[in-house]
Amino acid sequence: MVPAAIVRLDAFPYGSSGKVDRRALPPPPSSTEGEAPRTKTEAVLAALWADVLQLDRVGIDQGFFELGGHSLLAMQVLARLRSTFGVELPLRALFEEGTIAALAARIDQAGNTPAPAPLRRSSAPAAAHHRHCPSRSSGCGCWPRWSPAAPPTTCPGRSTSLEGSTPPRSSSP
Repeated sequence: MVPAAIVRLDAFPYGSSGKVDRRALPPPPSSTEGEAPRTKTEAVLAALWADVLQLDRVGIDQGFFELGGHSLLAMQVLARLRSTFGVELPLRALFEEGTIAALAARIDQAGNTPAPAPLRRSSAPAAAHHRHCPSRSSGCGCWPRWSPAAPPTTCPGRSTSLEGSTPPRSSSP
């Protein structure tokens, strides 16, 4: 592992047990100094990252993971990007475009392409529950139906159909 910061000390602070008192160690130097946002997208992203990472200020040239981000916080960022910008980005985008400047450019580019219609529940009525399902002592009594001519299915009353289109998968490596 590579340390995030190296701090020179004259002496380690020790507790009464003779172990290093970690709470008495000085905090590492602040790494939240960076270039200020230039565009509105960068400003919104900087505020979003600062909120998620619980920092006062984030520069557009700093990396998300270098600032203390991890995969769970990355998912929070992506959810907030979806609600703020209406842009659906994969988790991979945060790894590839690690800085606010690069991610803002990708968001601006994605904003110029039409977004696909959202998926919604079908208005078609569901088939009668248990019509083709054998009884079972627990649960709803549904068992998968196996047929050589058709793929396996489950109880039609428990399925949900969706209408709409999904965006094409990215062919980037």
